[in-house]
Amino acid sequence: MSADSRWLTRPQASEYLANKLPFKTVKQWASFLANNRTSKEVYTLKFKLMNGKIMYGETTLKAFIRSMTHTY
Repeated sequence: MSADSRWLTRPQASEYLANKLPFKTVKQWASFLANNRTSKEVYTLKFKLMNGKIMYGETTLKAFIRSMTHTY
């Protein structure tokens, strides 16, 4: 079994991120995820194409959340 045991669609991932990182709305996170696929941003979220849908692993999302909330 993969480290990412739970996979989320873009709408589900957007809701997940909005819940954990409320400085953006669900719609803003959906836009971020859509643009992030082809972006040259510092943090590009990995995804898989499953049954014709882009899916994000929960482990990947958690790592992104940690990177956004880590204080130096």
